[in-house]
Amino acid sequence: QLTLSQNITSAGAIVTLYPNVDGVSQSGGVLTGGGLLLRGVGTFALTRNNNFDMIAADVTGQLTYTDSDGLMVGTIGATSGINSGSNDVTLNSGGNMDLSQSITAASATVTLRPSAGGVTQSGGAITSSNLLLEGSGTFTINQLANDIGTLAAWINGSVSYRNSTALTIGSVGAIQGILTGDSDANGVPDIAGGDVDILAGGAITINEDINTRTGTGGQHNSIGEIFQSGSMIILGQGNITLAASGGDQPLIISSDLEITEGALFHIGDIIINARVYSTDNRPITLTSRDGSIDSTGGIIDSGGTDLIITAGSKLVLGTVNAGGGMLSLNSGDGVSANSGGVITAKELLLTGTGDFQLNNWNNDFDTMAAAVNGEINLTDRSGLDIGVVGAVSGISTSGGAVTILARQGPIAVRQSIDTGPGSGV
Repeated sequence: QLTLSQNITSAGAIVTLYPNVDGVSQSGGVLTGGGLLLRGVGTFALTRNNNFDMIAADVTGQLTYTDSDGLMVGTIGATSGINSGSNDVTLNSGGNMDLSQSITAASATVTLRPSAGGVTQSGGAITSSNLLLEGSGTFTINQLANDIGTLAAWINGSVSYRNSTALTIGSVGAIQGILTGDSDANGVPDIAGGDVDILAGGAITINEDINTRTGTGGQHNSIGEIFQSGSMIILGQGNITLAASGGDQPLIISSDLEITEGALFHIGDIIINARVYSTDNRPITLTSRDGSIDSTGGIIDSGGTDLIITAGSKLVLGTVNAGGGMLSLNSGDGVSANSGGVITAKELLLTGTGDFQLNNWNNDFDTMAAAVNGEINLTDRSGLDIGVVGAVSGISTSGGAVTILARQGPIAVRQSIDTGPGSGV
């Protein structure tokens, strides 16, 4: 083994370390130069505050390197990037980490940990079983040739990542899922979370939480084949964008999704088999641009604030609770609810095309308005006002019949009901 206990200084030049066996350890001193080239066999542990502009390595063994400021993974001599021979690679830096060449750790884990400045990827690709991101700054790892199996991150900043194949958001070491904010000494989030933007060449499987809290106003945008199981998506200030292959595949929400004054947007169908909710009393929006939304297996709960649900085709509801807020239902092919689906809101707004069938006897609204091209069949457990909700006054159906049942109170028609010719109320 090559043991470094004192400084090696080669200002502006290359330092090459080449042990045939047992690698390199660093018990003291620092290494300083223009570039660091590592070759050979064994564990390479260079963990003091070294200072190089560039690193390249072709080794058979675990590699850990720490640099005091910014660092580039580049080409030195005939060696480009870092190849560890299927062993873990850990890079720590005090500034921006620039990946201009590949990091290859095949069946192992790559850890990138800048304390400031984040990570940029100007070339090459990361190939490994796992990728762990820690530290601060903007992490932009967007080369389309990246190929990892599992991604985890705990950063103070934002992350944008591209993968050529299917990807799992899971556990890597002690880090579970993706967290883009930061916490105080007691673990309470105190720095607003940054954006999460992930593109995969296959399905995206979410086995651990994605969390952009604290803060508010983020949007969850998704397209393609995305599976969520046993995990939560907690949407704070940072946007979450997930793009997988199979643009017409459904987004299946099988575990709780918390949205803090934000929106979920998916190109295709959305199937909700869990609870989608807000805990901060802020409005939330759910949108399927081209597909249907089916929440019959779950619950949508805005915590008493405005809830806007839009489906490009059918909208089929289970339990929906907007409490003292407004519930807006917009559909390209009608709205219905399952037999046990109770829908509650202070104000109800219906817009779109198709028949709107909301007949549960325990539905409860104070005021409703509608502008639809189709029939309306609505039941309310108490009294109901036909009034103004948002920009819509009264009810218009473009020829569809209107049937409203108020079980235990009056129906006050405070605005016009217009069904057009040939239909009745």
